[in-house]
Amino acid sequence: MNQIELIHQRLVDADGLPAVLVAGWDIFDLIAASCSAGAGESPDLYPAFTFARGAAVSGRNAIAFASSMPPTQGGAAHIPPKSAPIACTVARPI
Repeated sequence: MNQIELIHQRLVDADGLPAVLVAGWDIFDLIAASCSAGAGESPDLYPAFTFARGAAVSGRNAIAFASSMPPTQGGAAHIPPKSAPIACTVARPI
């Protein structure tokens, strides 16, 4: 089974919102990693891959701040970065 099929199966088997959020986190993480790899392999498509990676990271961060996100179910990778409160403070006036 490849990663896409594995994550798809976890999404299908998700029972409740927290499980769906964890699967969503993994989906956005896979997209970001795939875009990073694609950007390095295809210089002509670098801007498109970079834009798509940014969107995936934004989606992953939105899930990280969801109040229903389990704090430890997905491991340490599911904990929002320590700089997140600073980013929110800076972004509010904008």
